[in-house]
Amino acid sequence: MSNKILIIVVISLFLLLHQIQIIKQFFFNDKGVSLGLHRGDHHVNLDGSCSSRCMNLDYDGDMDDILRDKRQFFITMPAKAAGTTLKQFTTKCMKHKVPDNFINYPASTKKFLTHSFRLPSIVASHLLEDKTMIDLVKHGNRQTLIIHIHREETDRLLSSIKHVATSELCEPSYPRVKFKNVNIKKFHINRNKTHCTFDEEPFVDLVESGFQEIGFGSSKILTCNAFKAIEQNTPNMVLVHYKQANKLQKLLTKHHCPELLDEDWYPTVAHMASEKRRDGNVYLRLKNGHIVQLDKWLHEKRDVIEYTLKMKHNVSCQGKMRYMEDDLFACKDEAMQITPKNVKCW
Repeated sequence: MSNKILIIVVISLFLLLHQIQIIKQFFFNDKGVSLGLHRGDHHVNLDGSCSSRCMNLDYDGDMDDILRDKRQFFITMPAKAAGTTLKQFTTKCMKHKVPDNFINYPASTKKFLTHSFRLPSIVASHLLEDKTMIDLVKHGNRQTLIIHIHREETDRLLSSIKHVATSELCEPSYPRVKFKNVNIKKFHINRNKTHCTFDEEPFVDLVESGFQEIGFGSSKILTCNAFKAIEQNTPNMVLVHYKQANKLQKLLTKHHCPELLDEDWYPTVAHMASEKRRDGNVYLRLKNGHIVQLDKWLHEKRDVIEYTLKMKHNVSCQGKMRYMEDDLFACKDEAMQITPKNVKCW
Protein backbone atom coordinates (compact mmCIF):
# COMPACT_ATOMS: atom_id res chain seq x y z
CA MET A 1 0.00 0.00 0.00
CA SER A 2 2.77 2.42 0.94
CA ASN A 3 4.57 1.68 -2.37
CA LYS A 4 1.42 2.59 -4.33
CA ILE A 5 1.11 5.91 -2.44
CA LEU A 6 4.78 6.65 -3.10
CA ILE A 7 4.33 5.94 -6.84
CA ILE A 8 1.26 8.22 -6.97
CA VAL A 9 3.18 11.02 -5.21
CA VAL A 10 6.15 10.70 -7.60
CA ILE A 11 3.87 10.73 -10.67
CA SER A 12 2.00 13.77 -9.29
CA LEU A 13 5.26 15.65 -8.71
CA PHE A 14 6.47 14.79 -12.22
CA LEU A 15 3.23 16.08 -13.77
CA LEU A 16 3.42 19.27 -11.68
CA LEU A 17 7.01 19.96 -12.77
CA HIS A 18 6.02 19.33 -16.38
CA GLN A 19 3.17 21.85 -16.13
CA ILE A 20 5.51 24.44 -14.57
CA GLN A 21 7.95 23.98 -17.46
CA ILE A 22 5.17 24.49 -20.01
CA ILE A 23 4.03 27.68 -18.26
CA LYS A 24 7.60 28.96 -18.11
CA GLN A 25 8.12 28.35 -21.82
CA PHE A 26 4.84 30.10 -22.64
CA PHE A 27 5.46 33.26 -20.65
CA PHE A 28 9.26 33.59 -20.73
CA ASN A 29 11.84 33.64 -23.51
CA ASP A 30 14.91 31.41 -23.69
CA LYS A 31 16.85 33.84 -21.46
CA GLY A 32 14.28 33.62 -18.70
CA VAL A 33 12.99 37.15 -19.30
CA SER A 34 9.28 37.69 -18.81
CA LEU A 35 7.49 38.29 -22.10
CA GLY A 36 4.70 40.26 -20.40
CA LEU A 37 0.91 40.11 -20.64
CA HIS A 38 -1.87 42.48 -21.54
CA ARG A 39 -4.66 42.66 -18.99
CA GLY A 40 -7.23 44.67 -20.86
CA ASP A 41 -5.17 47.62 -22.07
CA HIS A 42 -2.66 47.51 -19.21
CA HIS A 43 0.84 46.10 -19.79
CA VAL A 44 2.16 44.04 -16.87
CA ASN A 45 4.62 41.25 -16.19
CA LEU A 46 3.89 38.08 -14.24
CA ASP A 47 6.22 39.08 -11.39
CA GLY A 48 4.77 42.61 -11.22
CA SER A 49 8.15 44.17 -12.03
CA CYS A 50 6.68 46.35 -14.79
CA SER A 51 3.83 47.83 -12.80
CA SER A 52 4.14 51.61 -12.77
CA ARG A 53 4.18 53.74 -9.66
CA CYS A 54 1.04 55.87 -9.75
CA MET A 55 1.30 59.26 -8.06
CA ASN A 56 -1.33 60.75 -5.77
CA LEU A 57 -1.87 64.46 -6.51
CA ASP A 58 -3.66 65.23 -3.24
CA TYR A 59 -2.05 67.08 -0.35
CA ASP A 60 0.32 64.82 1.64
CA GLY A 61 0.39 62.29 -1.21
CA ASP A 62 3.32 60.86 -3.18
CA MET A 63 3.67 63.89 -5.45
CA ASP A 64 3.55 66.25 -2.49
CA ASP A 65 6.49 64.38 -0.94
CA ILE A 66 8.54 64.58 -4.16
CA LEU A 67 7.88 68.32 -4.54
CA ARG A 68 9.01 68.85 -0.99
CA ASP A 69 12.23 66.94 -1.61
CA LYS A 70 13.43 68.52 -4.90
CA ARG A 71 14.73 72.03 -5.59
CA GLN A 72 14.59 72.62 -9.36
CA PHE A 73 11.53 71.87 -11.47
CA PHE A 74 11.06 71.78 -15.23
CA ILE A 75 7.45 71.47 -16.40
CA THR A 76 7.40 70.45 -20.06
CA MET A 77 4.66 69.70 -22.54
CA PRO A 78 3.77 69.42 -26.25
CA ALA A 79 1.55 72.06 -27.85
CA LYS A 80 -2.09 72.10 -26.67
CA ALA A 81 -1.47 70.31 -23.38
CA ALA A 82 -2.20 73.00 -20.76
CA GLY A 83 1.06 74.79 -21.62
CA THR A 84 -0.29 78.35 -21.60
CA THR A 85 -2.07 77.68 -18.31
CA LEU A 86 1.06 76.34 -16.64
CA LYS A 87 3.34 79.06 -18.03
CA GLN A 88 1.02 81.80 -16.76
CA PHE A 89 0.86 80.08 -13.39
CA THR A 90 4.64 79.73 -13.20
CA THR A 91 5.21 83.41 -13.97
CA LYS A 92 2.75 84.44 -11.25
CA CYS A 93 4.08 81.95 -8.70
CA MET A 94 7.76 82.70 -9.32
CA LYS A 95 7.18 86.47 -9.75
CA HIS A 96 9.70 86.10 -12.53
CA LYS A 97 9.23 86.08 -16.30
CA VAL A 98 11.69 84.18 -18.48
CA PRO A 99 11.93 84.11 -22.30
CA ASP A 100 9.16 81.94 -23.71
CA ASN A 101 10.21 78.33 -24.41
CA PHE A 102 13.88 79.29 -24.05
CA ILE A 103 14.96 75.79 -23.05
CA ASN A 104 14.60 74.71 -26.69
CA TYR A 105 17.50 76.94 -27.73
CA PRO A 106 21.03 76.23 -26.40
CA ALA A 107 22.18 79.85 -26.62
CA SER A 108 19.16 81.03 -24.60
CA THR A 109 19.68 78.24 -22.07
CA LYS A 110 23.21 79.46 -21.39
CA LYS A 111 21.97 83.05 -20.97
CA PHE A 112 19.46 81.83 -18.39
CA LEU A 113 22.33 81.17 -15.98
CA THR A 114 23.07 84.90 -15.79
CA HIS A 115 19.48 86.06 -16.30
CA SER A 116 19.36 87.11 -12.65
CA PHE A 117 21.14 86.25 -9.42
CA ARG A 118 18.15 84.35 -8.02
CA LEU A 119 16.75 82.07 -10.70
CA PRO A 120 13.18 80.69 -10.65
CA SER A 121 12.93 77.21 -9.17
CA ILE A 122 10.09 76.39 -11.59
CA VAL A 123 10.47 76.68 -15.36
CA ALA A 124 7.53 75.81 -17.64
CA SER A 125 8.04 75.37 -21.38
CA HIS A 126 6.65 73.77 -24.49
CA LEU A 127 9.03 71.29 -26.11
CA LEU A 128 9.64 71.51 -29.84
CA GLU A 129 11.72 68.35 -30.31
CA ASP A 130 13.16 65.36 -28.47
CA LYS A 131 16.63 66.94 -28.12
CA THR A 132 15.34 69.35 -25.46
CA MET A 133 13.91 66.48 -23.44
CA ILE A 134 17.15 64.52 -23.83
CA ASP A 135 19.17 67.51 -22.59
CA LEU A 136 16.99 67.80 -19.48
CA VAL A 137 17.21 64.07 -18.81
CA LYS A 138 20.97 63.94 -19.34
CA HIS A 139 22.11 67.15 -17.63
CA GLY A 140 19.71 67.44 -14.70
CA ASN A 141 21.07 66.53 -11.27
CA ARG A 142 19.62 64.69 -8.27
CA GLN A 143 17.66 67.78 -7.21
CA THR A 144 16.07 68.23 -10.64
CA LEU A 145 12.51 67.03 -11.21
CA ILE A 146 11.07 66.87 -14.73
CA ILE A 147 7.27 67.02 -14.79
CA HIS A 148 6.12 66.18 -18.30
CA ILE A 149 2.52 66.96 -19.19
CA HIS A 150 1.07 64.47 -21.65
CA ARG A 151 -1.93 64.44 -23.98
CA GLU A 152 -2.91 61.59 -26.28
CA GLU A 153 -1.66 62.57 -29.74
CA THR A 154 -4.83 62.31 -31.82
CA ASP A 155 -6.75 64.35 -29.24
CA ARG A 156 -3.91 66.88 -29.11
CA LEU A 157 -3.72 67.10 -32.90
CA LEU A 158 -7.43 67.84 -33.28
CA SER A 159 -7.19 70.56 -30.64
CA SER A 160 -4.18 72.12 -32.38
CA ILE A 161 -5.95 72.08 -35.76
CA LYS A 162 -8.90 73.91 -34.24
CA HIS A 163 -6.56 76.38 -32.54
CA VAL A 164 -4.68 77.18 -35.75
CA ALA A 165 -7.95 77.71 -37.63
CA THR A 166 -9.66 79.79 -34.94
CA SER A 167 -6.88 81.80 -33.31
CA GLU A 168 -4.40 82.14 -36.17
CA LEU A 169 -5.93 81.74 -39.61
CA CYS A 170 -9.18 83.53 -38.71
CA GLU A 171 -7.64 86.12 -36.39
CA PRO A 172 -6.76 89.43 -38.16
CA SER A 173 -4.40 90.44 -35.35
CA TYR A 174 -2.33 87.25 -35.62
CA PRO A 175 1.16 88.15 -36.96
CA ARG A 176 1.01 87.50 -40.69
CA VAL A 177 4.79 87.16 -40.77
CA LYS A 178 4.29 83.66 -39.36
CA PHE A 179 2.44 82.79 -42.57
CA LYS A 180 5.38 83.90 -44.73
CA ASN A 181 5.58 80.48 -46.42
CA VAL A 182 1.82 80.17 -46.80
CA ASN A 183 -0.26 81.68 -49.59
CA ILE A 184 -3.09 83.13 -47.51
CA LYS A 185 -5.02 84.28 -50.60
CA LYS A 186 -5.66 80.64 -51.55
CA PHE A 187 -7.87 80.23 -48.46
CA HIS A 188 -10.43 82.81 -49.62
CA ILE A 189 -11.05 83.76 -45.98
CA ASN A 190 -14.38 85.44 -45.24
CA ARG A 191 -14.67 86.63 -41.64
CA ASN A 192 -16.27 89.10 -39.25
CA LYS A 193 -16.05 89.51 -35.46
CA THR A 194 -17.72 86.17 -34.71
CA HIS A 195 -17.72 84.02 -37.87
CA CYS A 196 -15.01 82.78 -40.22
CA THR A 197 -15.13 80.66 -43.40
CA PHE A 198 -12.27 79.41 -45.61
CA ASP A 199 -11.54 76.78 -48.27
CA GLU A 200 -10.98 73.16 -47.25
CA GLU A 201 -8.14 72.13 -49.62
CA PRO A 202 -5.51 74.76 -48.66
CA PHE A 203 -6.38 74.16 -45.02
CA VAL A 204 -5.66 70.44 -45.44
CA ASP A 205 -2.28 71.39 -46.94
CA LEU A 206 -1.61 73.60 -43.91
CA VAL A 207 -2.40 70.73 -41.54
CA GLU A 208 -0.19 68.36 -43.54
CA SER A 209 2.75 70.79 -43.25
CA GLY A 210 2.56 70.64 -39.43
CA PHE A 211 2.06 74.38 -39.20
CA GLN A 212 2.82 75.92 -35.77
CA GLU A 213 1.11 74.01 -32.90
CA ILE A 214 -0.04 71.23 -35.23
CA GLY A 215 3.50 69.94 -35.65
CA PHE A 216 4.68 70.17 -32.02
CA GLY A 217 3.28 66.90 -30.73
CA SER A 218 4.19 64.20 -28.25
CA SER A 219 5.53 61.92 -30.98
CA LYS A 220 8.34 64.42 -31.66
CA ILE A 221 9.28 64.56 -27.97
CA LEU A 222 8.97 61.01 -26.63
CA THR A 223 11.03 59.29 -29.32
CA CYS A 224 13.21 56.19 -29.14
CA ASN A 225 16.18 58.45 -28.41
CA ALA A 226 14.31 60.14 -25.56
CA PHE A 227 13.26 56.80 -24.04
CA LYS A 228 16.84 55.55 -24.39
CA ALA A 229 18.13 58.64 -22.57
CA ILE A 230 15.71 57.99 -19.70
CA GLU A 231 16.92 54.38 -19.44
CA GLN A 232 20.57 55.44 -19.38
CA ASN A 233 20.35 58.47 -17.06
CA THR A 234 17.62 57.62 -14.50
CA PRO A 235 16.19 61.14 -14.14
CA ASN A 236 13.68 62.19 -11.50
CA MET A 237 10.67 62.30 -13.78
CA VAL A 238 6.90 62.33 -13.42
CA LEU A 239 4.28 62.08 -16.17
CA VAL A 240 0.98 63.94 -15.62
CA HIS A 241 -2.09 64.03 -17.86
CA TYR A 242 -2.89 67.56 -19.03
CA LYS A 243 -6.36 67.50 -17.43
CA GLN A 244 -4.66 67.27 -14.02
CA ALA A 245 -2.89 70.64 -14.46
CA ASN A 246 -5.00 72.35 -11.81
CA LYS A 247 -4.21 69.69 -9.20
CA LEU A 248 -0.52 70.02 -10.02
CA GLN A 249 -0.71 73.80 -9.64
CA LYS A 250 -2.21 73.47 -6.17
CA LEU A 251 0.68 71.30 -5.01
CA LEU A 252 3.29 73.62 -6.53
CA THR A 253 1.58 76.61 -4.95
CA LYS A 254 1.71 74.95 -1.54
CA HIS A 255 5.51 74.67 -1.71
CA HIS A 256 6.56 77.68 -3.80
CA CYS A 257 3.97 80.45 -3.47
CA PRO A 258 1.50 79.61 -0.66
CA GLU A 259 0.41 83.25 -0.49
CA LEU A 260 -1.49 82.70 -3.76
CA LEU A 261 -3.69 79.86 -2.51
CA ASP A 262 -6.46 82.21 -1.42
CA GLU A 263 -6.44 84.46 -4.48
CA ASP A 264 -9.47 84.44 -6.80
CA TRP A 265 -7.40 83.80 -9.93
CA TYR A 266 -6.29 80.40 -8.70
CA PRO A 267 -6.36 77.82 -10.21
CA THR A 268 -6.07 79.29 -13.67
CA VAL A 269 -7.35 77.85 -16.93
CA ALA A 270 -6.03 79.79 -19.91
CA HIS A 271 -8.06 80.12 -23.10
CA MET A 272 -7.45 82.25 -26.15
CA ALA A 273 -10.03 85.07 -26.37
CA SER A 274 -10.47 84.44 -30.11
CA GLU A 275 -11.27 80.76 -29.48
CA LYS A 276 -14.00 81.74 -27.03
CA ARG A 277 -15.40 84.38 -29.37
CA ARG A 278 -15.56 82.13 -32.42
CA ASP A 279 -16.28 78.83 -30.68
CA GLY A 280 -18.49 76.83 -33.06
CA ASN A 281 -18.48 79.59 -35.67
CA VAL A 282 -15.58 78.51 -37.89
CA TYR A 283 -16.54 76.86 -41.20
CA LEU A 284 -14.86 75.12 -44.13
CA ARG A 285 -15.92 75.62 -47.73
CA LEU A 286 -15.81 72.21 -49.46
CA LYS A 287 -14.96 71.56 -53.12
CA ASN A 288 -18.64 71.18 -53.96
CA GLY A 289 -19.36 74.58 -52.43
CA HIS A 290 -21.07 73.25 -49.31
CA ILE A 291 -20.24 74.94 -45.99
CA VAL A 292 -19.41 72.68 -43.01
CA GLN A 293 -18.74 73.62 -39.41
CA LEU A 294 -15.09 72.95 -38.45
CA ASP A 295 -16.10 70.97 -35.34
CA LYS A 296 -18.25 68.64 -37.46
CA TRP A 297 -15.49 68.32 -40.06
CA LEU A 298 -12.97 67.31 -37.38
CA HIS A 299 -15.43 64.83 -35.85
CA GLU A 300 -15.97 63.20 -39.23
CA LYS A 301 -12.29 63.06 -40.23
CA ARG A 302 -10.61 62.51 -36.86
CA ASP A 303 -9.67 58.86 -37.34
CA VAL A 304 -8.10 59.24 -40.79
CA ILE A 305 -6.29 62.61 -40.63
CA GLU A 306 -3.01 61.15 -39.35
CA TYR A 307 -3.10 58.29 -41.86
CA THR A 308 -4.09 60.20 -45.00
CA LEU A 309 -1.65 63.06 -44.34
CA LYS A 310 1.12 60.75 -43.02
CA MET A 311 1.47 62.86 -39.89
CA LYS A 312 3.70 60.26 -38.20
CA HIS A 313 6.34 59.60 -40.84
CA ASN A 314 9.14 60.57 -38.41
CA VAL A 315 7.65 58.85 -35.35
CA SER A 316 9.69 56.26 -33.44
CA CYS A 317 8.80 53.98 -30.51
CA GLN A 318 5.09 54.67 -30.83
CA GLY A 319 4.48 51.32 -29.17
CA LYS A 320 6.33 52.41 -26.03
CA MET A 321 4.24 55.56 -25.87
CA ARG A 322 1.01 53.58 -26.12
CA TYR A 323 2.03 51.24 -23.30
CA MET A 324 3.03 54.34 -21.32
CA GLU A 325 -0.41 55.85 -21.92
CA ASP A 326 -2.10 52.62 -20.81
CA ASP A 327 -0.22 52.84 -17.52
CA LEU A 328 -0.91 56.56 -17.13
CA PHE A 329 -4.66 56.26 -17.73
CA ALA A 330 -4.84 53.35 -15.29
CA CYS A 331 -3.68 55.66 -12.46
CA LYS A 332 -6.46 57.28 -10.42
CA ASP A 333 -4.95 60.78 -10.68
CA GLU A 334 -3.48 60.14 -14.13
CA ALA A 335 0.02 60.77 -12.84
CA MET A 336 2.95 58.37 -12.51
CA GLN A 337 6.67 58.21 -11.96
CA ILE A 338 8.79 57.26 -14.98
CA THR A 339 11.73 54.95 -14.31
CA PRO A 340 14.23 53.12 -16.54
CA LYS A 341 12.54 49.84 -15.56
CA ASN A 342 9.17 51.11 -16.84
CA VAL A 343 10.70 52.34 -20.08
CA LYS A 344 12.37 48.99 -20.67
CA CYS A 345 9.07 47.18 -20.05
CA TRP A 346 7.17 49.43 -22.41
